[in-house]
Amino acid sequence: MFTKKFFILFIVCIALALLGMQWELCLLLSKIGIVLLGILAVADALFLLFVSFRLRVGRSHHNYFSLNQHNEVKLSVDLLLPESVRKFVDVEIFDDVPASFKTNAEDGFKGIGNFTYSAFPMRRGSYKISLARCFFRTRYLGLVEVRRFIRNGEQIKVYPSFKNLDKLEIQATSREKVGPKRMRKKGNSTAFDQIRPYISGDDVRTINWKASARAASLMVNTYTDERSQPIIPIICAGPSMQNATEGITLLDRAASAAIALSASAIKHYDEAGLLTLSQRGIEKYVAPERSTTTVAKILEHSYKFGLEPSDEEKVFIEDPDVYPDDMTEEEVDEIRNNILVYDAEPDFEALSAYVNKWISRRSLLVLFANLENISMARHIMPALRRIGKKHSLLVVLFENEGVKDVAEGYAQGIGNNGNEKRASKKLSEMRFRTLCNDYLEQQLLLADYMQKQGINVIVTSPQDLTSAVLQKYLEMKSRAAI
Repeated sequence: MFTKKFFILFIVCIALALLGMQWELCLLLSKIGIVLLGILAVADALFLLFVSFRLRVGRSHHNYFSLNQHNEVKLSVDLLLPESVRKFVDVEIFDDVPASFKTNAEDGFKGIGNFTYSAFPMRRGSYKISLARCFFRTRYLGLVEVRRFIRNGEQIKVYPSFKNLDKLEIQATSREKVGPKRMRKKGNSTAFDQIRPYISGDDVRTINWKASARAASLMVNTYTDERSQPIIPIICAGPSMQNATEGITLLDRAASAAIALSASAIKHYDEAGLLTLSQRGIEKYVAPERSTTTVAKILEHSYKFGLEPSDEEKVFIEDPDVYPDDMTEEEVDEIRNNILVYDAEPDFEALSAYVNKWISRRSLLVLFANLENISMARHIMPALRRIGKKHSLLVVLFENEGVKDVAEGYAQGIGNNGNEKRASKKLSEMRFRTLCNDYLEQQLLLADYMQKQGINVIVTSPQDLTSAVLQKYLEMKSRAAI
């Protein structure tokens, strides 16, 4: 590809040719210039082609990226040529990151050496940074630019946000001081401690008859306040959870908040689990536990839940007779089962039946659902009340940032662009402002309605979801309300 410098010199030669109509010397100079320009451009291009095949580009990064967080990518650029040749070549590298990634490397990297940039994925899924666009120019001549595309890269899995979990908890606690309080817990608040000999005054209901028979004397069970409580985030998938703010869907934000909540629960001696819900009912249930692998297990299942198929997967999902060469039929079936169609809202009746059947211990259930009006809440309220009788239920409601911004903008007079056609637009703007304010009032009424039904509610913006959930969890734990 010819550079700007080439075209400038070529235009100069054309101008000399036009002047040659009056002066023969100019015509001669024009011919010499065009021939010389062509020879130099060919020589420049051949040299750069030779140099381009001596370029080596390496890329290193973790195979697991964290959603909407800093993920480091390192580039190593090297020319396998002597330093005496390198100094005549300018190299510029651009990494083609996926469209759903934000990066601070839009301007590329110039020169030879090691470079580092940050990638911020905006959607979960499997991706690959496999293409580097390389541009070569000679430093002093610069008539031609040679481009080369280098394909090399490894698969990247973008998981819900899993970095800096401790920092998120510190931010949550800084908003409100949460101190430990010894209060009697609701429900089954005791756990077995030990067996000891009977002492006068002990409750006869705690006598362990089997141990007494073996010891030939009365033995009693002793109990202590149960320190560990099950914390189970419930991630709902539906059309409304596909709404995105700043490029990130509510479903992805809920998955990230669930990871942070699980990590905080493990840190505070609670047990963490996960439950995913769609229109088909319960998709996955991870039983609450407290171990070193709990968060990793929850992270893996939250990554798979509601994952959109790649272009390659869509081919064999739509055609059952087409299978990739490197995949077994069982792997293809597993991918098909993970692909969910969100044509309807989740089945809360199935959630209620499942929770009452399989979750026996009193637990804190954190429901991530985008309920937008009271009519929808009334429809699912019987199911939520059945869950709330046995467990502590916390429902997370999302503020609609777009409606809120529009309502605030009109309230400040934004939207009245000058005096032109202002009168004709005034009525429509008033109607639109009224609809936005009515929507916001409905959301406040929805939260108030659910709280009157005995259900804990959080109303938060999608951006503050994680900190709001952590803050509420720590507050409830300090009040022993779990």
